[in-house]
Amino acid sequence: MELQILTSSRTGHNFVRANVESWFGDKITSYRNFENSPPKELPDLPGLKIVVVRHYLNWVASLIKSAENRPTYDWASVMRLYIPIGEEYFHPKYFKAHGRIYYDDFIKSKDYRECICNLIGGKFNDDMIDYVPANGGASSFDGHSLDGNGTLLPTDQRWRQILWSGLRGDYISALRSFKHNAKYFMNNFETTKEEDKFIINNVLS
Repeated sequence: MELQILTSSRTGHNFVRANVESWFGDKITSYRNFENSPPKELPDLPGLKIVVVRHYLNWVASLIKSAENRPTYDWASVMRLYIPIGEEYFHPKYFKAHGRIYYDDFIKSKDYRECICNLIGGKFNDDMIDYVPANGGASSFDGHSLDGNGTLLPTDQRWRQILWSGLRGDYISALRSFKHNAKYFMNNFETTKEEDKFIINNVLS
C-alpha cells in the first residue's frame, strides 16, 4: 500500500514527513504539495491519503513571515496564491475524505505520534523529533537557529509572535482573506477561548 502525504506550504509537513519516513524505512511514500497540484486536480491513486493540517492562526502567520523573508516582500501576492488553496485545504468535504495528521499535536505529543504510527502501520521511533528540515528554508521565524533542537521551536505561538511584530496589520488582513475558512476552523478544530475571541473580534467582525 502506498502512503500519500498531501499538504500545503508552512504546515510543518517536512517535519512530519521526516518522522513518517523514519517509521517505514524503505517504504515508498508519495508526497504532493497543493501549490503544484491543487487538491481537486490530484489523481485518485490507490493507497492511504493523509492531509497534514496546521492550526489556522499559526499557518497564516508562517505564510506571512515566510513572505517577509523573501528578497521582495509582497504578502498580497502570497495570499493570491494561497486563498484558492486554502479554500480546498480547509473544505469539510475534502477533509472528511482523507486521514489527517495535526501538526500542532504531532510535534508536542509523543503519544499522538505513536498513535499515528500504529494507525498507518509503521515501526515507531522518535529519532527525528528534533529534526529541523532545511526544505522550504527551515523555520520561517527561526531559520536554522535551533537545528537539532526542533522541539524548542514555539510553533504553536506563531500567531502571538506576529501580532507583536511589524507584520500585525498584514497578518490580520491575510486572515480576513480566509474569513470563511475561519468559521470552519472554529467549528471543527480544538481552539482556546483566547483564540476564538481573537478570530471573532479581528477576523469575523
